[in-house]
Amino acid sequence: MNQLEVLPVRRHRWPWTIGVTLTVGILTMVPTTNMWAASKLATPASLALSNLTMENSTTGWSFSGHQVFHTTDGGQRWTNVTPADVTHSAKIHQLIRVTSQFSSFQSAWVVSQTRFDTFVLSHTQNAGQHWTQKSFHLPGIETHFSLHQIDFTNALQGWIVLSPGAFGPAFPVQVWKTANGGTTWRLIYQNNAIGGAMSFNGLQNGWMVMQQFANTGRPLFALYHSTNAGHTWKSVSFKSVPNLDNLGSPTFTDQHGLLAVVGNFTAPSQYLAVLRSGDGGQHWGAMSPKLSALTTDYADVQTIGGHLAWALSSGKLWRSTNGGHAWTYQSADRFLAHAMGMNFLNAKVGWIWKTSPMGTTQLWETLSGGRHWTLNHPSVLNGSHSSPHTPS
Repeated sequence: MNQLEVLPVRRHRWPWTIGVTLTVGILTMVPTTNMWAASKLATPASLALSNLTMENSTTGWSFSGHQVFHTTDGGQRWTNVTPADVTHSAKIHQLIRVTSQFSSFQSAWVVSQTRFDTFVLSHTQNAGQHWTQKSFHLPGIETHFSLHQIDFTNALQGWIVLSPGAFGPAFPVQVWKTANGGTTWRLIYQNNAIGGAMSFNGLQNGWMVMQQFANTGRPLFALYHSTNAGHTWKSVSFKSVPNLDNLGSPTFTDQHGLLAVVGNFTAPSQYLAVLRSGDGGQHWGAMSPKLSALTTDYADVQTIGGHLAWALSSGKLWRSTNGGHAWTYQSADRFLAHAMGMNFLNAKVGWIWKTSPMGTTQLWETLSGGRHWTLNHPSVLNGSHSSPHTPS
């Protein structure tokens, strides 16, 4: 089975799924802490989305390669608001890794790994018009560590996950934490694994999906839960899924959570099922009915408001109105078979996207709960913010 793709996503709305991508490069430029304006870039021929976070029917964020984009028209046109250090670095060198987190209409965090042990944290509170940037060094980091993910719960508290990626489980996943907005970082946890997809629901309650290997070489996926801000993690067992092949990270609305799991329930068939929690993930109930045979490299589940939920698997879209206890088949449009991401706002409005091998993204929007879809080819505008701004 192919691994599920990693998608940088917003807390409480998107699940996380395991996958490993490693890009290697060298960079020596280290900017000082300052406010930089998002600079103008040449308009790309196409926009290859690796993330979509819509705040409402018009406003949202996107991430593509080393570039950050913002839209105010429902995803048809995107303004390039990439932080200046990423812009300049991409012109001269290939960055090792860039990842992002979008947390509101105006706020976003971007971390770029400029050397194996040097990073730049960029934060905007005005939709990318200006970015506050801090360069920092993590001691003891060696060349096999690659930036995997970031997560911030407020302006001060955040986490970085470093993963060994393609080098395998001989090197540990590391979790670093900041309590002062990225000025200093402290290593708080490490485990011999691959992955480290992580999300926090509040200041203390965190989830992390990691991948290890059995003696047979078969990947083993495990969900870990922390109740002390990531300092310690305890594995979560699922008795209702005896043959777990893959899993996402929980998606929550308040205390109501859903967790997508892939099980080899009747060999050799694989199915997507959804586990439910009503107490913030402390306990997970019996799995939902099996949604579909799973022979795809993408599956997703999303909860909205505790009762409404969406699931996408094997080219089929499903909806639940009772918190995942039962699912109604919604659509099997041909484009769903190659979907790379899903984002629904409510029972009617949602987006699904896919990117061709040539790098062209198709963004499909529904205003009818998945019964009818409109195809958009997103276009890219150059960022127009050019004046620097000094931190207060």
